[in-house]
Amino acid sequence: SISKKKVRFNIIDLLILIVILGAIATVVVRLDITDKIVQSTAEDSAKVTLLITSVDPTAVAAVAEGDEIVWEQENCYFGKIVSKEVGNAVVYNTVEDGSYVKTVNPERYDILLTVDTEGVFTKEGYQLGGRSYLAAGKTVTFHNGKTVLTSLVTSVNRESD
Repeated sequence: SISKKKVRFNIIDLLILIVILGAIATVVVRLDITDKIVQSTAEDSAKVTLLITSVDPTAVAAVAEGDEIVWEQENCYFGKIVSKEVGNAVVYNTVEDGSYVKTVNPERYDILLTVDTEGVFTKEGYQLGGRSYLAAGKTVTFHNGKTVLTSLVTSVNRESD
């Protein structure tokens, strides 16, 4: 006759089960991390528009198309200037009735720069340098080796192929 053996778990069986579950969890976590690393290394080209307001002629001359700029706050490469537009600085003055009148200051200038960048578009926005997000309204201080300027991001657009 065949005797029935009673199946009992002991501490060794429990430890083996824990090790197996731990190994499975480690593989799952590593695969997820690998996917995230691969996604973050696939960079997207974008054109970022920067507005620098009310600067003197020396600052205007210190920035040119073709300059490569570095983001001061993040200490990372920002991109290459591909276009530069210069106009007289716009000034809004209050008149007697309390309303504002738009005028220009002939001694100061506004600069609009378009910069080619490489970053990553995510659900949260456009990330540059693997650290910080860029969006319209963000203040960015940059340098090009000749000058340091503070600008306002006015747009971040995915570069079409």
